[in-house]
Amino acid sequence: GIVKYIVSQNVDGLHLRSGVPRSQLSELHGNTFMEQCELCGAEYFRDFYIGTVGFKPTGRACDKPNCAGQLTDKCLDWDDALPEHDLSQAEEQTRRADLCLCLGTSLRIRPAGNLPMKCVRRNGKAANGHLAIVNLQKTHLDSKCTVRLFARCDEVMRQLLAVLGFSIPNYTLP
Repeated sequence: GIVKYIVSQNVDGLHLRSGVPRSQLSELHGNTFMEQCELCGAEYFRDFYIGTVGFKPTGRACDKPNCAGQLTDKCLDWDDALPEHDLSQAEEQTRRADLCLCLGTSLRIRPAGNLPMKCVRRNGKAANGHLAIVNLQKTHLDSKCTVRLFARCDEVMRQLLAVLGFSIPNYTLP
């Protein structure tokens, strides 16, 4: 219950595999294990790599009653626009956040790289949110941080979870 929302540029599906509900996750660049019905919008999280990118048909059909629309992959190609719903949710949740924790990102890819500023500035004015960045290299938002750690994310998170009294379960791919 500490983390309210996750915005990710990863396409590996690990956030969903970790148990984060889809309603608390924006996958801005898609997911290589997800298909979506082109008619009803139903999403299917698979235990196998879909194999295509760019919202192409996968050859499977939706199994929702009275639908039977074609399924497409949910992974962006370089020329594709970000998914509107995921982007709008990411913007809204970032505006509402008390803390935006950026892990392992250079923040160079736009528009995702500019989202953390919505936590610390709103309508051109300072907001009450805080920004923390954990990354080995410098970012264009380093000067806006409340906390800036030049460190490996896994080590920082291990130590943070220990301080908070959480254990990290072992994870194996299905």
